[in-house]
Amino acid sequence: MSVKTVIVGCGAVIRQIYKGALERLQKQRELTVVGLVDSHIENAREMQATFPGVGVFADLAPALDEVKADLTIVSSPAAFHAKHTLEAFQQGSHVLCEKPLAHTPDQCRQMVEASRSSGLLLGVEMTRRFFPSLARLKRMIVEGEIGSSLSFTYREGGAYNWPVMSPASFHRETGGGGVLADKGSHVLDTMLFLFGPFSVLSYRDDAMIGGVEGTCMVQIKNEMMEGTIQLSWEQELNDGFKVYGPDQEILLDPGRLDDIRIGKIGQYRRLDPDISFPASAVGSDVNRGTPKTYNECIYYQLVQVLRAIRLEEPIPVTGEEGSRVISAISECYKLAQPFDMPWLSNKEAETYKRLFWRNTQ
Repeated sequence: MSVKTVIVGCGAVIRQIYKGALERLQKQRELTVVGLVDSHIENAREMQATFPGVGVFADLAPALDEVKADLTIVSSPAAFHAKHTLEAFQQGSHVLCEKPLAHTPDQCRQMVEASRSSGLLLGVEMTRRFFPSLARLKRMIVEGEIGSSLSFTYREGGAYNWPVMSPASFHRETGGGGVLADKGSHVLDTMLFLFGPFSVLSYRDDAMIGGVEGTCMVQIKNEMMEGTIQLSWEQELNDGFKVYGPDQEILLDPGRLDDIRIGKIGQYRRLDPDISFPASAVGSDVNRGTPKTYNECIYYQLVQVLRAIRLEEPIPVTGEEGSRVISAISECYKLAQPFDMPWLSNKEAETYKRLFWRNTQ
């Protein structure tokens, strides 16, 4: 039976990333979109071109009351994730929530507790877990191929270019955070996926009062590893993810799904990720496939979510895991310090520190 699905939030994420996967699964009769919800109703109506005849709604609760969905994809702004997830659970619908799971750890706890008490699934969209290169690195770590005492550096940066409909993402009150909440949600989840729970040692960013960070640097550590993450919405960085073991290094390109190399500086050899995922939500004995593009990762993630609903297989990223990411982000913001800028004059440095967003003087 096709999984009846409602989409709340019909903006750029759905139109540019989810659309192809949803069409493919609907054509395969594994999923059926039965409702489109957006407070800007014209966004929902635009999606009717892809899903003709599907009802459009301005609010989620009446939509779920009318169509009785099996799955709700929550792709609304992060400020509404908790509200929409709780409404879906009240109507008996499983949830796949876009990252970040919510704005605060308290909201995450409410969502996780509601999932447990209702017996309904709460999954979090963390597409990078379906990057073959990262899945291969995870396997290598689990099997001890690169040792147990590891360090890493992770850099990812570039000019912000995501289409937006309002300035909400750039104000702390409405956006909750900047590049750390955006790119950082994926990167911190990657570290949890690879290395397990960790502690935040330090955090620096460039946010001014009322605004959000465009560049940040995080140091994290656990018994297995210690490393530094640098992220930017403002500038190109020397992108790369390097994991250093006792005898060899692993090098990945954050922007490529299949790029994983092993060796030492100047002597890397490329590895075949040799990773595949179920390609259908029907039956236990199915064909498998390997995503080649970011959007194909969405398809394989949705397949696994559908298999969790229909076959009781594990959901790719649980609410508990999504909650750990938000707790890590929250800890970063509690520890926030301004970047050192030794080129500033004393007067300029005083002004800079006075305007830093965590300044309470």
